[in-house]
Order: sequence, then C-alpha cells, then structure tokens
Amino acid sequence: MASRSAPLLPLLVAAFSLLLPLACAQTGTNFPASEFAYGSFTSDLVICYSNTINSQSIRLTPVTRTFSFTPGTTQTIKYIQIMSPDLKKFYAQIANGGVGGTSTTSTDIVVSSVHGGYLNVAVRIYCLVTT
Repeated sequence: MASRSAPLLPLLVAAFSLLLPLACAQTGTNFPASEFAYGSFTSDLVICYSNTINSQSIRLTPVTRTFSFTPGTTQTIKYIQIMSPDLKKFYAQIANGGVGGTSTTSTDIVVSSVHGGYLNVAVRIYCLVTT
C-alpha cells in the first residue's frame, strides 16, 4: 500500500508549491487594483508625504514593501492615494494609522505584488495643515 501512495507525494508537493505564492500575495485587500484611495480630497489639502517603490527582482514569490509616515504636529492626514504608475495591479493595506492620523500615530501602508518580483507603486498622502 505504501508503494501506491508514493507517486502522489510529488504531485501534492507540486500542487502546494503552486498555491503558496497566491496565499502570500494578499496583504489585506480581497482584490488587487492599480489604485487605492482612502478619505476625501479637497482643494485645501497639501501633499505631506510622497514616495515610490520600484522593485524589479527576479523572484517567483510576491514582493512586499512598507511605506511609513508620521505627520508633523500641525498636520492631519485627510486623503491617501496609492497607485501604480504603469497601471499594474497590486495589493494594499493600511496596517497602522490612516485617514485622521496625527503626529501621535505613524501611518504604515503595506503593498504587495500580485505576481513575482515586479512592484512599482507610488504613495501620496495629503494633509490638512493647521496653524
């Protein structure tokens, strides 16, 4: 009986190795997109944080990176835009902080590629500055 189950083992290992990158890719969003927006944009907001990540590594597993930002004492986060300049889909999640965040809390945004090692993402955080 052991000889009959032995050929199944390589098939099971191959099946799980194909599904493992799918399980690792999701970082909180159910569906990938080329742009995520949180909050509402108004004309009185100013960009208080802007950054990009462009990773083009040769990998079979997804790439995951984190953006971190802590607003100044006179800034309140009102709008967050996360987008892919080349319109490739990715996953995004606000892990800490977010809209309404102030200088007491950092805002951490986790982004992950859908496939392999290619991830090109830009983040802009808009704040309301009070004096």
